[in-house]
Amino acid sequence: MLNSLAPQTTDFPLQKQGDYMLTLDDSQAVMMENERVLISLKSGDIYLITLLSDGMRSIKKFSWLKAATSVLTSCLCMATGNYIFLGSRFGNSILLYYQEKSSVTANFLEEQTNKRARLDDDDLDLEIFGNKKEKQDIRLSTYSFEVVDSLMNFSPITQMTVGESPFISEEYRSNNHHDLEIVSCSGYGKNGALSIFQNSIRPMINSTFDLPTVYNMWTIHTDSTSNMHSYLILAKADSTLVLQTGEDITEVEESGFCSTETTLYVGNIQGYVVQVCPMSILLLQDTTILHRLELSETISSASVCDPYGVVMLMSGVVKLLGVVTRDKKPQLLLSDTSSTHIVCITTYTDESGLFSTEPLEDTVEAAPVTSVNETAELPKDTEMEEDLDEDALLYGDSDKLFEGFKMKRKPFNEEKTSKSNSNSNSKPTKPEERGPLMVAQYHNPTHWCILTRDDGVLEIRALPSWNLHYFCKNFAMSPKVLGDSEDHHPSVGSEGIPGVKEICVVGLGWQRQRPYLLTLIDDDFFIYSAFPYNTSSKNSLKMRFAKIQHEVLIKKKKTRGNKLLDMDAHPHYTPKIQCFSNIAGYSGIFLCGDLPYWLFLTTHGALRTHPMYLDGKVTCFAPFHNVNCEHGFLYFSSTDELRVCTLPTTLSYDNHWPAKKVPLRSTPHFVAYHHDTKTYAVCTSTPSLNPMRPAMQNNMDKEEAPIEEDDNFPYPSLNWYSITYILGKAGR
Repeated sequence: MLNSLAPQTTDFPLQKQGDYMLTLDDSQAVMMENERVLISLKSGDIYLITLLSDGMRSIKKFSWLKAATSVLTSCLCMATGNYIFLGSRFGNSILLYYQEKSSVTANFLEEQTNKRARLDDDDLDLEIFGNKKEKQDIRLSTYSFEVVDSLMNFSPITQMTVGESPFISEEYRSNNHHDLEIVSCSGYGKNGALSIFQNSIRPMINSTFDLPTVYNMWTIHTDSTSNMHSYLILAKADSTLVLQTGEDITEVEESGFCSTETTLYVGNIQGYVVQVCPMSILLLQDTTILHRLELSETISSASVCDPYGVVMLMSGVVKLLGVVTRDKKPQLLLSDTSSTHIVCITTYTDESGLFSTEPLEDTVEAAPVTSVNETAELPKDTEMEEDLDEDALLYGDSDKLFEGFKMKRKPFNEEKTSKSNSNSNSKPTKPEERGPLMVAQYHNPTHWCILTRDDGVLEIRALPSWNLHYFCKNFAMSPKVLGDSEDHHPSVGSEGIPGVKEICVVGLGWQRQRPYLLTLIDDDFFIYSAFPYNTSSKNSLKMRFAKIQHEVLIKKKKTRGNKLLDMDAHPHYTPKIQCFSNIAGYSGIFLCGDLPYWLFLTTHGALRTHPMYLDGKVTCFAPFHNVNCEHGFLYFSSTDELRVCTLPTTLSYDNHWPAKKVPLRSTPHFVAYHHDTKTYAVCTSTPSLNPMRPAMQNNMDKEEAPIEEDDNFPYPSLNWYSITYILGKAGR
């Protein structure tokens, strides 16, 4: 009996369970084990019920134990691996991990009375059948719960309004863009909150510097023991500026970097720093030059994936770049390749295992990967019909149903040495004892060069062997699926083929298990996702690329009299697709241009795109990690200003719009914005127990009389309303 109403309405056959004041209306329950039930009440409290049974499998007692307090639950679902999903219509849905914390042996006084003795009150029957009490030891288990994941929920929305954003940097207030945000009343009860939505990302600016006519920039590491950026390289039209980033950003006047030429690329290779200029390539350690390689032909672009690099000349010829040791001194080495008529190049280090020539075992054609956990390919319907019998289709044989979804493949290894073979079987140690939500197989990193030709062909070649493993025709026409062509003969002529301006391949997501191909073709931006696919050719990669729909718009705005920096006026192309690995904990891509965009691959496997309109055109971008700007970034605005920024961590970017929730712990009903004081007025209600009931007097007057019940009586509740003023600047 959970409250004092039960004895009045129920003939409970067992003993009194204890002094409780609980109600089970709007509750949800799920069986954890054969003798344990997890129940979530309408208040959000979670109780663990232990069913105590005798040898005849009949229930003789209940044990109630409050386990935790969570969201207002609408559904419960048990998952494998000691996980419980709590779905909510009024708050965030959460995923809990539970484990047994301790077990307690309790002594329960058990009254063993025969049914016949209870039905007959005769003393003779009691004397014959007996009525005795015994003590029995019962083992009770307690559990600990841990929140491992959550899904944001903004419903139900009762009202919304529009107001100005209080947390915006002063540099953005002078722009023509209105810094407005949508504020809505969301949730119910203790999950009530104000939801704030923004239509674009608004960085927090730490500092601003005026540096005119900068076309590109890079941040580099010189200390292998630290992940802090040491130097900032700025490329101008005919010179290069070197800045040291420490407590302050200062210019380095004397260094081994080439400052008399513009810079095309700067990166780290084999623990050194490489600087690529139009007519030379420099190898440095910190700021000391180690080797300088002069070229007779102008370099167009370069790319590095440690320990290899590639360089493309203006004539469309590609050369391999490496570091060798001669006379105990590191030197740069350029090697010729057979590739000509190249227009774009990029390099990529694969850690997902998708870039492999090994055939997939027990699998056939696959569908594109659409979630973090989907790392395998789907079998054909014909094979499903062969593998699954009638009982499995009717009743669900899970072992056979998911047998075809397991992907088993060996990582591609260009250099089959004894060292690589010994490392191929090694696996990283698990950080925790409990099983992770996502299990990924460890693969040896492989290095690749992705390039496009003037006839619209896409090629993927292995580094450093330069063997061709992927050949896709008509890539410039942006087909829905990029497949490997068995015919590797080049197309005849390039007339009427759209021009590929830039290409980039990056691994995103958990442990970089999701390779994406991004490209700029004329004025259009395309995103492709790699997925496993079996082919008949032995030397081709067993994968394909599928086009992903997005909402990114990059076309230039038609303006008159715009005398700002024009990136097309630079003799060398400035890349617009910039990758980053850790900015405020996110990895993704930043797209420079007139309409800059952020692309995040969140923990739930969704590729989110968010614009950044406040500062107009962004000419160049670079991630930046410093003691004064941890896990931040740099960018140049349309007014030739270098901004040192951080990404607001109070917002969640795993939504269509950046959003956050301000908890109120009560039900919000109305919200209004006062423009003059920048204040929000919110009307909320909180339920409160009411131990009074209305009573009619003889004169027909209505009065309230107290309800005289014990402490276990569930009193009715009434809503008490209040108005709260929230100041935007103070945040409360």
